[in-house]
Amino acid sequence: MLKNLGKKLSKEQQKSINGGYQNFFCRSSRDCWENIPYSFPGDFSCVKRYGSYYGNCVPN
Repeated sequence: MLKNLGKKLSKEQQKSINGGYQNFFCRSSRDCWENIPYSFPGDFSCVKRYGSYYGNCVPN
């Protein structure tokens, strides 16, 4: 575990650590960038679980 100390994380690893913006529920990516301050189209995606109507905002 310590041998990886100081290495840059991949985009997917960073997403799994951050866990997205759990307090922002979304139906589309537009819901994310309209509700998160200082974000623009393309900064966040709405990720939904299978069969779920709402998702969470995750950075791209």
